Amino acid sequence: MKIATLTIDRGDRPKMIAQCKRMIERQTRKPDLEIYVIEPSILKAVDIVPRFRSGWLHAKESGIDVIVVMESDDWYSRDYIEIVAEHMVKYNLNMAGNDQSLYYNICNQTYQTHHHSNRASLYTTAFKTSCLDDFKWPKDNQRFLDISLWKHARGGIRNADGISVGIKHNEGVRAGIGHKATMRHKDTEFKHLESIIGDDVFFYKNFCNG
Repeated sequence: MKIATLTIDRGDRPKMIAQCKRMIERQTRKPDLEIYVIEPSILKAVDIVPRFRSGWLHAKESGIDVIVVMESDDWYSRDYIEIVAEHMVKYNLNMAGNDQSLYYNICNQTYQTHHHSNRASLYTTAFKTSCLDDFKWPKDNQRFLDISLWKHARGGIRNADGISVGIKHNEGVRAGIGHKATMRHKDTEFKHLESIIGDDVFFYKNFCNG
C-alpha cells in the first residue's frame, strides 16, 4: 500500500508549515510521497477545495493508494500514519477518521473535545485515492469540505485518543472553529496539552508570543 500525506496551505503560516514537515519526517511509517499544496488564495474567501483537489490529482497520478490528510497547523503523534494505515487495512476501509476532535487554542490555553456524528474532522481523515473518482466536488468556497467527503464515502470511525490535536492559533487566515474562541476548559501552563504531546509543547508555548 502506497501512502501519501496531503498538506494544504495558503502559504501565510510558515512556522506551522515548518513544524508540520518535522512531524511528517519523524513518522514511524514514512509516507511514500509527501504532497504540499501551498498556494496563495485565488478567492476572497475560504478556498480549500481547489488545493485539496489538486493534491488528490497529484496522488492519483503518482499511483498512491491512500491519502492521509495532515493539516499544516495541527499536531500529530509519531505513529499517526502507522495507526491510521493499520486501521484501514484491518477493517478494509475506503475512509477512516476519528469521531472525536480535540481542539486546543494555544493563544488562550483553552480546549474542548468535539464529538462528531458519523464523520470525522478533515484533519483526522484518511481515504483511498480511488474513492474520490466519482466524487462531486463542492464549490471552491465550500468551508467544510470534510462534511462533503464523509457524505460521499462513508467509512470507519475510530476512537483513538492522543494521536492528533486540532491546534487553534493566530497565524495566517484561519477558517475552522475555535481560532478566536475561548473553549470550554481552561488549561494551566499548557499542562493538559503537554500530557498529550510531550516535549512538542515547547513549540506551541512560544508560538503566540512570536
